[in-house]
Amino acid sequence: MFRKTTEDYLKTILGMTENSGGVRNTDLAKKLGIKKPSVTSAVKQLEEEGYVSRTENGSIILTASGMQIAKDTVRRHSTFVELLTSQGVELEIAERDACELEHDVSPESYEAFVRINELLKSKKSE
Repeated sequence: MFRKTTEDYLKTILGMTENSGGVRNTDLAKKLGIKKPSVTSAVKQLEEEGYVSRTENGSIILTASGMQIAKDTVRRHSTFVELLTSQGVELEIAERDACELEHDVSPESYEAFVRINELLKSKKSE
């Protein structure tokens, strides 16, 4: 599975778990706006890769490695949204752009963006 797809699935599962507690293929398909067979195939692959598992009642849960990837993706997303909106980008556009940036930026560049964001926040509070 491609990194972007994996991260999107894991991030969505994390968000849905936090909001409703249980995630099923049908719920995930609806949230992602894709057909259930596609979700079933993707979730099976996520299971094979060790990122998710199933509870006894069939709910999808994140493994420790899946949880880490999901949280890292959410953190990158939030950083980019905060940085972009602080520079006057409309929230809707910032959200959309952050979805792309969160997957494609290298760890080194991401850390540079974090430093820039922190610098901008500290200058605003002066």
